Amino acid sequence: MEHILRPIYQERASDLNTQGVLLIEKLEKSFHITDTFDAVLLMIVKESNQPIFIKHYQYKDKKAALHIVTESQLREWLLLGSNRKIVDWLFNGKILFDRNEYVEKLKMELRDFPFYGRKIKMGMEFSKLIRRYTDGKAFYEKKQYLDAYNHIIHSLHHLARLAVIEQGFQPEITVWSQVKQIDPEIYKLYEELVKVKRL
Repeated sequence: MEHILRPIYQERASDLNTQGVLLIEKLEKSFHITDTFDAVLLMIVKESNQPIFIKHYQYKDKKAALHIVTESQLREWLLLGSNRKIVDWLFNGKILFDRNEYVEKLKMELRDFPFYGRKIKMGMEFSKLIRRYTDGKAFYEKKQYLDAYNHIIHSLHHLARLAVIEQGFQPEITVWSQVKQIDPEIYKLYEELVKVKRL
């Protein structure tokens, strides 16, 4: 797939605005990471009129997506956790172009997960956990059990992300596989809540 996409990224890599280009290819077990595309090209640029630009390509039976993202948008996603795939893309993507080792430094920063960034993320996850829990409790008291259940499941998800961050790791898309290793008690609580009980 890389040889098909080479003309697309080489043209843009020569631009001094481009910091790095990564290729994320679809894997059998992790097809959700590329949103059903065969490949995703992630291009990080210093600045652009649009913080996010997405273009789709098709060649024979192959589909690819190009995501051009500004550094500031990327930093926002990493801090707020609003695009969970981006962490996986950065860790597992193949680096095709890396101006002044920008992508390598970014990956090292993510692995080290600075204390300041970790504290901000923990605060945000904790506030989301409290909000979901209180909303779930309010729905339960109003006898809206399905909505209450949904909010409690989401609050557990935030608790799981909080446990992962607390241990110094970046939460991934498959956060429950991380939590199973890091905090089995939270995993067990989640498992008990989502298992369907037969009468």
